[in-house]
Amino acid sequence: MQKACTSAQFDSNPAGCPSASVVAYAKAITPILPVPLEGPAYFVSHGNEAFPQLILVLQGYGITIELVGDTFISKAGITSSTFASVPDAPVSSFELTLPEGKYSALAANGNLCALTKTVSVKKKVTVKVHGRKRTVTRNVKQTVPSSLTMPTEFTAQNGAELKQDTKIEVTGCPKAVKKPAKKASKKGKKKK
Repeated sequence: MQKACTSAQFDSNPAGCPSASVVAYAKAITPILPVPLEGPAYFVSHGNEAFPQLILVLQGYGITIELVGDTFISKAGITSSTFASVPDAPVSSFELTLPEGKYSALAANGNLCALTKTVSVKKKVTVKVHGRKRTVTRNVKQTVPSSLTMPTEFTAQNGAELKQDTKIEVTGCPKAVKKPAKKASKKGKKKK
């Protein structure tokens, strides 16, 4: 956030802002235009505010829209941006791509490719009961991939609200390498 573009430079020409002030790339698809609206997202400092604004400059089909979000960082270190108003137009898809690296606007505390959680699942297992094999269903703990979610709140111009946990997709993770299964050894029976 220390690399934010000044409001004077942004108002004059956003393309002249320092490259470090571009913190994301946005793409919005709307059914009312034949092409997507897309462009950079800038941190813009107004000098007297605690945090810079997040401004998305979306362009396409001769239209330019600036979405202005107020940035806030909680005491817990959670960064949020609130967009008080957005254009009254249908949007069927919205993507915000954040760059990787130590100067990214968002950072994770850990490896997002290795996120797992432990859950209890019902599984059929074979057990010996009184010398006989039986298949029973037991609760066992299993490690499974975990999904990332982001708390999301939308308030429409008519006052309707939508609150949900939006799934976040992590891309660029290496494919998991499966270990080959061990072959069962064949033990010959000894003759008596």
